[in-house]
Amino acid sequence: MNNNVINNNNTDAMEVDNPGALNPLAPWDEILQQISIHSRSVIISDDDILGRIQTRVENVRNPLDILDQLLSICPKELGFSIFLCVLRFPVHSKALIDKVFLVLQKYSIDHIKYCQEKFNAGNLSTNDGSLVDTIIGEALTLVFSFYDNFVPMEQTGHLRALKLVKEKYPNTILYIDAHEFTPLHGVCCALNMEIFRFFIEWHLEQNPIKRGGLYEMNDSGITPMDTLIDTQQDITSTLHWLRQNGLLQSKDVRKWLLIHRASHSSSISTIRLFLELFPSGVLLEDSDGNLPIHLHLGLRYRPERTFSEQDFEIIHLLIRSGIVNGGINTIGGLFHEDPDAENSCTLSMLLKEAGERNVERVWGIIETCLNEVGSYVNAPIIHAAISNKKNISNELFREILKRYGVNSRRNAHNKLPLQHAVEIGMTWDDGVSDILELNQLEVLNEVDNETNLPLLPFAASKKADLSTLYELSLLKLDDYLAPANNTN
Repeated sequence: MNNNVINNNNTDAMEVDNPGALNPLAPWDEILQQISIHSRSVIISDDDILGRIQTRVENVRNPLDILDQLLSICPKELGFSIFLCVLRFPVHSKALIDKVFLVLQKYSIDHIKYCQEKFNAGNLSTNDGSLVDTIIGEALTLVFSFYDNFVPMEQTGHLRALKLVKEKYPNTILYIDAHEFTPLHGVCCALNMEIFRFFIEWHLEQNPIKRGGLYEMNDSGITPMDTLIDTQQDITSTLHWLRQNGLLQSKDVRKWLLIHRASHSSSISTIRLFLELFPSGVLLEDSDGNLPIHLHLGLRYRPERTFSEQDFEIIHLLIRSGIVNGGINTIGGLFHEDPDAENSCTLSMLLKEAGERNVERVWGIIETCLNEVGSYVNAPIIHAAISNKKNISNELFREILKRYGVNSRRNAHNKLPLQHAVEIGMTWDDGVSDILELNQLEVLNEVDNETNLPLLPFAASKKADLSTLYELSLLKLDDYLAPANNTN
């Protein structure tokens, strides 16, 4: 791959090894003048010069008359490059494209060799595998490809030229290259939505059951849909268009883990749309145990020590959606195990990634999310922390108790934190002592609401840790003896 920046008018962008040779970056009129004097051999006799001219033709918008002359002079060597140019840039001539089609057909062996050597072209697996179809299919995958420092933009792609391709070679939209990339992978990365829709409709015409090719995976596990949403731009209008045409449904969001993908690469508008389609996906684990929030924190690109406003907005959205859609017991996944660290949870990961200066803002978002879903029993954070203590460090557990307290904090079963902790078998050192430190008297005198039995005897009949019950009994005994000792 050529790593030098190609510019149509910059003759100093590269050094020419042979000062007496043709300069491939010279103005086109100079190049054509040298060719007229020395014949086409000045291009084809030097592989380096030829390669640079091919790259220049492919990556820069070149004048139509120049392309026409170059095609006449070097059809075998420059035919594919010129074809790629007219597909990428708005230089249009049906006559020129018709000539290119003839050249691709006549010199198909040469062009397929060029495609294989430079672009690692594959085979068209959907028809008889004719060389010209493979050549044209390869060009369709490269129209929006980041190659030789070519950077596609929203304006990249020439619809009129592409329509001529569709008319003459309709099945080339189904092309699959050596790495299982398709024309859809390319068009999804450029965000030219007019051509994107054209490609989808074209693909549906050729193969209606493949859903526009959006979910065809390449050998890296990437689908065109993944490529489409790999942007922080607002593309909801395009996603709505896909929904309206039955090409984006809740089953697709679930099967392809689109919320996970969007959480680390997309705009908040895309994430919100996927959550609307498949709300419970916010708590769905991928094959590595990651929730979407883990991927947002761990994979999303951000400058070091920077947590953007959009990051905070996305975190808020994911936590709130998680609480509302079945994640009460983990507070929207905050107490879910961190897949990459033992005795650690999502909240620890969030506090670390947001940075020390944003600690209070993180806690403020959590408080807002808890308030948004209603009363404490609708999202009992203390009880949830107790239930998930194995994922929470002692330091973080104490911080949660300190911030939210244990006084009169009852869950949906009307149980105080200590009773809940004892009944599920929490040990003294693992958190019971911390709960008591905040509110010893009230919780020790607690009774079970269903049986009206004192907490300690009732808890003993359940999963309570015996050593914990012993410590609690000593405290209870001290509580009884305290008044008598005071009278003395």
